Amino acid sequence: MMKAKSLVLALAGLAVSSAVAFAQTPTLLKQHKDWAAYALTGGSGKVCYALTKPTTMLPGDRNHGDVFFFVTSRPAEGVSSEPSLLVGYPFKDKSSVTVNIDGKDFSLFTNNDG
Repeated sequence: MMKAKSLVLALAGLAVSSAVAFAQTPTLLKQHKDWAAYALTGGSGKVCYALTKPTTMLPGDRNHGDVFFFVTSRPAEGVSSEPSLLVGYPFKDKSSVTVNIDGKDFSLFTNNDG
């Protein structure tokens, strides 16, 4: 199980979503290895998400902060499988990040620490 502090930090970061801003306590749906799936009902309807923390952070000589990766669906808002990453420190304003997954690059916008 994820530690309560980590979950609280992750949910605080997820609050960038308007649906989560009015959220009640999330319900754990399933824990599978390093991933946890949750559901909650907020002001904009049901929100479902899966989250994980990195098992390794490189380089190891840095304070990476609290890092979480989310995949969120908000059906009432027409959002399905939206990825987001919280890194535990703020990005430079109006910057972007390139993520490489299995050799394919994805360009993401930044907002505060996500």
